[in-house]
Amino acid sequence: MSLFARPLCVLLFVIAVGRHSCNFTTENIATVAPDDYEIIWEVDMRAIMKVTNAINSYAYVVLGFLAITTNTMNLIVMKRQPSVSPYTYLTALAACDLMTGLTMLWNGMISSVELQRISETVVMLMRKTFVASFFGRDCLSFASTLLTVALSLDRMVAVKFPLKRNLWCTVKRARFISVCLLVFSFLTNIDQPFRLTTVGIPDQISGKILPRVTYTPFGWRKDVTQAALYATLTLKMALPLMVMAASNTVTLRQIALSHKFRSQQAAKSGQSSKSGDQCLAVTIGVIVTFIITTLPRLAFKIVTIKKSSITSMASAITFVSAEVMAWTTTSSNFVIYCLLNDKFRRDATDLIGCKHSTKQNDSGKASSLSVI
Repeated sequence: MSLFARPLCVLLFVIAVGRHSCNFTTENIATVAPDDYEIIWEVDMRAIMKVTNAINSYAYVVLGFLAITTNTMNLIVMKRQPSVSPYTYLTALAACDLMTGLTMLWNGMISSVELQRISETVVMLMRKTFVASFFGRDCLSFASTLLTVALSLDRMVAVKFPLKRNLWCTVKRARFISVCLLVFSFLTNIDQPFRLTTVGIPDQISGKILPRVTYTPFGWRKDVTQAALYATLTLKMALPLMVMAASNTVTLRQIALSHKFRSQQAAKSGQSSKSGDQCLAVTIGVIVTFIITTLPRLAFKIVTIKKSSITSMASAITFVSAEVMAWTTTSSNFVIYCLLNDKFRRDATDLIGCKHSTKQNDSGKASSLSVI
């Protein structure tokens, strides 16, 4: 079996599992209040929940598989790169996205109603691991956002203060910051295990008691829900977006000025400035991707603050689509690097083709990816 056929077979299997995860019926969709575990959605809300749950389950399984595949390759390719601070952040980012993909795939599979109906093991895993896996997913995702911000600030410092670069932008410091950001992301999501739980809901098709995720009595409190919503809006989306926009604006301005200078020098000497073009393109690609995938979710969160409930099919699909778009960042970096950076693309091609490159990076030259 060829190297491409194996991942293809796995992807087809994952898609099949995702389709089974989407086989929800209106009898299986329930919402639970803290004082009454028998409340069922109204007829119009059943249809909404059926569609949104189907989209979520299918998307999580597929995106989880893609995140695992692409970030495994990212980690391998990054290992071949020079030991400098940007690669430290990119390696930590790939590791967080990889583990995020694992939790997404796990949650998508154990929440499959079809699998729960035929396997008591899946039911047991859903009850015991879903909340913990959900907590881990959000922590790792937030850590990825923070690492992206740290990478943005690291590049701004390196470009803005080149004489201080070797002193401030070190590998040791990048590792320390990465660990601190991971710990911070876990602390900021520590409320989730106290707000979420699983309860048993009768399944009319199988006759079994199947687990469903709901809020705890603490989580159903309006002040707690509002606090969590505002925290997500400001800390996890708006603030990182503003910091990245500001720092990358400074970085791009400095890169543009240096690119103009290099182009003038290259025109005089007859040399090419292709690496600078690729660096600028990759930087812009990362920024644009982050903005595109974050703004819809941010906008919908703002709307949610004013309108606490989702009652129409259109708003429900818009909400879920915005959430799914935000999760595509777990696998988008690999695509950006391959499209816009020749060196990364060559290393990735060698990896896919199982070729071991005999050429080593010149220690006196920095890779074009190192100045992202």
